[in-house]
Amino acid sequence: MSTTVNRWKLVSGLLLVLVLGILVGSIGTGFYLKDRFTPFQRDSRAKETFIIEKLSKELNLTSSQKTKIAPIVEQMIEKRREHH
Repeated sequence: MSTTVNRWKLVSGLLLVLVLGILVGSIGTGFYLKDRFTPFQRDSRAKETFIIEKLSKELNLTSSQKTKIAPIVEQMIEKRREHH
């Protein structure tokens, strides 16, 4: 009888640790994402700069190419804003 009670205590404790871990992980992820992406929600210029720099790194763009894609990125952000 005592071993059955101890097993239930062990299982209950493990489930409690699992649930608390999931809860803390979810809350932590929420805070991280909110902190990471809030500047982009407030300032479309920051979003535009971020996208252009990311494209520039990935595609190895020259400064003239960056200048040419800036209006395209701006249009993309504006269209996205209209749809939301």
